[in-house]
Amino acid sequence: MSLSAEPDSDKLLDDLLHAVSTEAYLDRLPEVDADLASYLTRLLEEKGLKRSEVFHRAGIGATFGYYIFKGERGCGRDTALKLAFGMGLDLLETQRLLTRAGHARLWPKSPRDAVIIRALHAGRSREECDDELFELGFPPLMDD
Repeated sequence: MSLSAEPDSDKLLDDLLHAVSTEAYLDRLPEVDADLASYLTRLLEEKGLKRSEVFHRAGIGATFGYYIFKGERGCGRDTALKLAFGMGLDLLETQRLLTRAGHARLWPKSPRDAVIIRALHAGRSREECDDELFELGFPPLMDD
């Protein structure tokens, strides 16, 4: 299943609540990449990206980045967001990346998150997002 065809959590929750039984729901539950490394690898393949270009656009050191992609290191929320910008992810893909990295999803009620959401939605770069964050008095995306 391609990442774009992966059902969102709201749809899955609705399916679960309306299923005849838990077992019936689990039998139809689509397989997804549950861990960060698998998700990132699949994104790379689907988008035809190279890790080195993602690290460069994300502003992440190659060594640290490779550890994340191999599943040998986790990453902080801002680093996950930097990866999202480096890969040119849309908002839904970014929310999934944050979840798999073990972090809170972007929340429109948070002013800083709202800036990031709009930057992702507009297809801006990490640098453009950081500039807007700075202009509005918020800290830029930080390293772990």
